[in-house]
Amino acid sequence: MLTVDVSSAAAQDYKADECRFFLELARAQTDRSRFRWLVSAFLSAAYSFFDQAAYWACISQVDESTGEDTADEILLSAVREHIDVTQNKKYASYVKTTASRGVLQQLYEIRQQNTHRSSLSIMCAGESLPDDFHLGWELGKGLPLLEFCDEVMTEIEQLRFKREACEAEAWPPPRSDSLPDDA
Repeated sequence: MLTVDVSSAAAQDYKADECRFFLELARAQTDRSRFRWLVSAFLSAAYSFFDQAAYWACISQVDESTGEDTADEILLSAVREHIDVTQNKKYASYVKTTASRGVLQQLYEIRQQNTHRSSLSIMCAGESLPDDFHLGWELGKGLPLLEFCDEVMTEIEQLRFKREACEAEAWPPPRSDSLPDDA
């Protein structure tokens, strides 16, 4: 007989909470190495948040006739407003994500470099740490990391809101031109 500890399963909001956790620690860190570790952890958690959101959107429904996992098309559409999602036709649980625009494209590129090539290059662009920690090595051309992480966190919160609305069957919102005048 299999015994399962149900409390060991993380809630869907776990990754968003993990991102927030590392970002808040990074905000208080003035040591460059520790800041680098915390931002690296944030980037990995943020990437994982979007990857997991796509995965669950692709398998969260069950086809009643076959018993196979299928996509929640409304939720998947909401996820695709943020990232590109490709699902393997033969193996539904194989889901690949990419980002081709904006701050999430930067996230994916930075995370790819940080994971597979080298640790983050962090420079001090001023006296006000950690706000003046920038990504890069060329003075005057760095990316302010806390500002960047805040933008990524905004994307996470937007998708989290949409997912919660889908679960409450309130997404997508009605078109404004279809609402009664007194709404």
